Amino acid sequence: MGRKVMEKDQLTLFDLINAASYLDIQSLLDLACQTASDMSKAKTLDQTREFFNIENDFTPEEEKAVLKDYQKAFE
Repeated sequence: MGRKVMEKDQLTLFDLINAASYLDIQSLLDLACQTASDMSKAKTLDQTREFFNIENDFTPEEEKAVLKDYQKAFE
C-alpha cells in the first residue's frame, strides 16, 4: 500500500485510524498514525489543537506554566 492512500483529508484519515484499530490491522494503524504525526509536525500549538480537534481547557496561567515547564518540546 502506497502513501497515496494516506493522502486523504483529515477526517478520512482519523476514520481510517479508528477502523484499523477496531479491525486490529496493525500495519495500517501504524501507517495512518505516522501520517497523522507527519501532518502535524510543522504546526504551532494552536494549529495542532485545531488539527486534532482538542479543546484547550487550561487557564492562561496553567498554559503559561506548562509551556515554561516543557519549553524544549515547543521549540
